[in-house]
Amino acid sequence: MSRPARGGDCDGNGVLDSCEDCNGNGLADACELETEFEAISPQLSPIGLGSNGVYTFPPMPDRASDVSITIRASADIDSTTQSIAVYLNNTFVANVFNTSQNSGGNCASPPDAQTIVVAQTTFDMILRSANASFRLEALNSLPTACNNQSFAIIEVRFTAVNTADSNGNGTLDLCECDADCAASGPDTLVNVSDLLSLLASWGPGPDACDVAPGGGDGQIDVMDLLALLAAWGTCAQ
Repeated sequence: MSRPARGGDCDGNGVLDSCEDCNGNGLADACELETEFEAISPQLSPIGLGSNGVYTFPPMPDRASDVSITIRASADIDSTTQSIAVYLNNTFVANVFNTSQNSGGNCASPPDAQTIVVAQTTFDMILRSANASFRLEALNSLPTACNNQSFAIIEVRFTAVNTADSNGNGTLDLCECDADCAASGPDTLVNVSDLLSLLASWGPGPDACDVAPGGGDGQIDVMDLLALLAAWGTCAQ
């Protein structure tokens, strides 16, 4: 997914990226939290009876949503008896351009498009940790159509698991500020409010200020106090 050059305003909110950049890498945090994945095949040509379009995508991230698969085709698919069968890792997924509502044109320009949605669990089960390998089989269409320039393109889109925010709280893991634990809520500062919350919670039991060692041990004690004092000030400088 393309983004504006670093130093600009990648999320278009009118604020420079450098002012919304907790980890100092020049990109606004909101853009680093984007999780929409898109992959597009090259033109697969020709497409017709006996001439399949085959493409294996590079490794994809884990999926957190259903998967949209768009097939774009400029081929001999202008009849309801003509269609393109979509296979994923040798498993049949769907026929596209096969109804009067969805049939394509003859060598359409721009190419005709039809999108199918595959449930996340189904997509994952088909892949079984392998790469996504597609095969397009054109039915009852001539591969020599379109002056031997028929083609199809496969587009895959889904929401990916965001490894930059493993706990899903909207803050980059690199910028987590555990010691910002005041009961009133985080404010990107470790200060007296957080210290008072820690002291009020002193002793055993789960609490937001139980940050040491390594995420907490079920006890608010000196280790947590030392971790808070070490983080004193503005978070993620």
